[in-house]
Amino acid sequence: MSMRTKFLLGTFLAISIAPLAAHAHWCNDMWSSAYNIVVRPATDTVTVPASGSGSLDIYVQNNMGYQLTSFTLTATMGSGTITATRGTQTTAGVLLPGEKSKYTLAITKSGGGAVSIGDISFAVKFGNSGQSADYPAGGGKAVMIRETSGTLVPAAPPPGIGSGLDMSRQIQYAAEADFSGGSTGLNNLMSLYCAGRGSWGANDASVITGACSGTATDCTKATRALTSGTGTKYDYTKLWAAIDLGARKSGLGANLATLRTRLQCGAGDANVAFAGVAMMVLGFLGDDPTARTFLVGKTTDATVGTIAKAALMLFSAADATQYDCGTAGTSSSSVYVKAACLAAKAIANNDDASATTLIGMVKWSEPDTDNAQGLYPAQLLSLTAWARRVWAANAGDTGEVSFYAGATPSGGSTGTGAGGSTGAASGGSTGMATGGSTGMAAGGSTGMATGGIMATGGKSGTASGGTTGTPTGGSTGTPTAGIMAAGGKSATASGGSGTPTAGSPSGGASGQAENGGSQGSGTANQSESASGCSCRFAPSGQAPIGLLLAGVGLALAVRRRRHR
Repeated sequence: MSMRTKFLLGTFLAISIAPLAAHAHWCNDMWSSAYNIVVRPATDTVTVPASGSGSLDIYVQNNMGYQLTSFTLTATMGSGTITATRGTQTTAGVLLPGEKSKYTLAITKSGGGAVSIGDISFAVKFGNSGQSADYPAGGGKAVMIRETSGTLVPAAPPPGIGSGLDMSRQIQYAAEADFSGGSTGLNNLMSLYCAGRGSWGANDASVITGACSGTATDCTKATRALTSGTGTKYDYTKLWAAIDLGARKSGLGANLATLRTRLQCGAGDANVAFAGVAMMVLGFLGDDPTARTFLVGKTTDATVGTIAKAALMLFSAADATQYDCGTAGTSSSSVYVKAACLAAKAIANNDDASATTLIGMVKWSEPDTDNAQGLYPAQLLSLTAWARRVWAANAGDTGEVSFYAGATPSGGSTGTGAGGSTGAASGGSTGMATGGSTGMAAGGSTGMATGGIMATGGKSGTASGGTTGTPTGGSTGTPTAGIMAAGGKSATASGGSGTPTAGSPSGGASGQAENGGSQGSGTANQSESASGCSCRFAPSGQAPIGLLLAGVGLALAVRRRRHR
């Protein structure tokens, strides 16, 4: 065998046995939930003639912080046909965060007769091919129906709520908070956010127990090594738990003070996306002396100072003037600064023009490839919509979101100015609309698991969306504190291929603090199934078929050379 052939063989073997670099995967694991969409009928029953069709208007509300692209809704019933036609749309084909869109159902029924909204089944699809394949999960329903009487169909707590893959814990717990009664869902969201990214397991739904337990918080125990580089998919879903908690602030009770402390832990993150969300939610919770001192201290920071001002704007009308981030903020080259300032103006000043500009920033892109440059604006848009809508348990929110197309008053206040008594703007004494529900009960289980499992440690992988980057999880391996599954859920990844050991090559993606690497299009085709695709980690070191075929070809070439 010649030296050249030996060299080629050695190179091929080295490539084929080496673990492959982590690569982005954007699939259904992030939407494995149920009841995150609400259907509100204009009337609970419609009479269908024996010949022809009856017409029923419904309003479809997106309670996720995600914009649902390529959104379609279908309706069926046991005997008859239903055609659903969507009305005016803010963005064609998209159901934006907090948007309530009107559909008209044309219903035919053999022999005619009355059709109740409860007789109708709804299904939805959204995202790229297969991304909504696991929605709804756990035997749950795609939508929760709230009749005009306030009755929920199915009745609360509905079957399958809180079930699904562990990457979707955030939207599962949000649905629990809305429809399970008590405080379980909110406590689970508190446990999931814990004390910011330093307290999170990078590649599962776990948290470091010492950093958050019950109402206790210890930022010094949030010992995961962090950089300004892009986070993991699990990191972003845990980050959005802060948005869900802020939106549901009226139900937090004693946890409101605990959340303020934990958000201050999270605001120390070197990644501006994670720090920015923490500060904006801290401002949205309303004025507090300790929170004010903390945010004022951040206003001189070169990276996040303008976001701190945006958060302070949410405390009161006077603060909205004093800390106005101005056109410099709303035209900033930083996605995170610009989105925060637009959201602050839309909430504090009731400024629909700012909200409309924020809508234009929303993109359906994979968060661990662009540091959530597309989803960060979407989540702040969700918070802005909730400021207008005013959360209440069991889909009891009545406010209208005037910056979305087709919005019409449906009872409750339409004003949300900072400090207003009937709106949801930060600075209000309770954030509840006059006559609104008080939200979730103060009691209930904490949702924390009693035991823990050890984290798998830092990851040394290469970038999946950036250029150079540093592994998000660091290289120190197992954290000093134990890990426990947030909300008492198993930290084992469902539907995946197992948990890698410490130091496996599937870790943090790269990217810079501002741009997080190159913008991901999120359009790659994946092989997906209802049981979950392997979104969590890089491949398990297996060579792709192209390399294997290349190896076969090389072996044949060597064989021919030996026979000459």
